Amino acid sequence: MVVIGIISLFSVQFLWNMAMTLGLVPLAAFSLPFISYGGSQLIMQMAAVGLVLSVYRRKDMVGLTVLEAPSANRK
Repeated sequence: MVVIGIISLFSVQFLWNMAMTLGLVPLAAFSLPFISYGGSQLIMQMAAVGLVLSVYRRKDMVGLTVLEAPSANRK
């Protein structure tokens, strides 16, 4: 869910910027992700990518933790 939300944020920014360039939508303050210059915007985008990579890196650890957990029924 987190990954889908972050990808959708980047997709909306990218598609809106493309539509503004083509003159399909009114101009707004959306910057092109990872390309346009901006201090805090770029830092937040990099933090979001770090979060996505962290979730991807730990995706297999959740399944192993549940399978390896000791059961109360064992003797």
